[in-house]
Amino acid sequence: MFVVSKTEYEVLKVRAEMLENQNRELRQRNSLLEERSSAVLDDITSKLEFLARDREATIPAPRQAVVSCITDNFIGLGATFLASLMENGALKRNVDIVMLTDPTYAPLSEANRAMLRGLCPKVRFVEPDTSFLSVDLVKRWENGVVIKQNIDQSLPNKRSVYIKLCILRMTQYDAILWLDSDILVLKGVNELLTLPSALGMVRGVNPHHHFGVTYGRQKKGFNSGVMLVKKPHISESSFQQAVKLLNEKQHTTKQDQSLLNFMWKDEDRMYLPHHYNWKVGLLKTDEEWDHAFEHARVIHFDGPCKWKLKEGTRDNRTTVAFHDIRERHGIPMIMEP
Repeated sequence: MFVVSKTEYEVLKVRAEMLENQNRELRQRNSLLEERSSAVLDDITSKLEFLARDREATIPAPRQAVVSCITDNFIGLGATFLASLMENGALKRNVDIVMLTDPTYAPLSEANRAMLRGLCPKVRFVEPDTSFLSVDLVKRWENGVVIKQNIDQSLPNKRSVYIKLCILRMTQYDAILWLDSDILVLKGVNELLTLPSALGMVRGVNPHHHFGVTYGRQKKGFNSGVMLVKKPHISESSFQQAVKLLNEKQHTTKQDQSLLNFMWKDEDRMYLPHHYNWKVGLLKTDEEWDHAFEHARVIHFDGPCKWKLKEGTRDNRTTVAFHDIRERHGIPMIMEP
């Protein structure tokens, strides 16, 4: 048993009180330091937020646009495309939506423009300079000979395909997302405008299920139905290069797609997952169309398969979704050659 004297007890008691007072002072100091640290952190955070707002005010965000082309003869599919883009595209408010039109190659009546404005009040109609085109040039050419005339008879009027080249001279934009108007947007596409690559598209053969970057000469072509194009490819020189290739009448087997593949064959590009351009033209069964609907972000009615939509059939989830959007917005099913 440990025994202390009364004097030793008093000494220990005094020391304990001293330690308690010291601990109290330390707690008070720590509390004061925490308050000061919190105040400093709040001040730093406030200054950082101010600097961020100031940066946003002084450094404008990149100008971006989604661009397409809708024509009178195909207003049923085109207007449904725009409606699906508005419903599902998740575009930011600062992204412009532009429709390229032309009285000769991509006519669009005032009545149809009014309908499209009803679907998207901020849509802009732009008539670019199409003096580089001619009835002769919009045909398919290979080594100076017109080809595939029988195939084109089974497709809608293709006079408007080369108006797509006009995006190359829309230099007011830093990034353009081109979307063909024979597509159905099922999920967001705004993220494509933020990709670091200056070119982004889905491969035409053996498409990826993921993002992939290639550098230098390309071994696989791409489909031009969904394309991200950024500067420096948006420039007058790029446009003039495309016009030069068009006039050579050698690189348009698949029209604008063949021309752009040839022009950009040596350029770095990002291949997008095929979910961003799920081409249903080669799908044979309704089960395959259902699978596309479940996984795609963008359905592309490429080739003659689009005529299935005009028949009004609802044999699978893709066609059901298309007609649901169309009928909900009162869009007539006009699809003419």
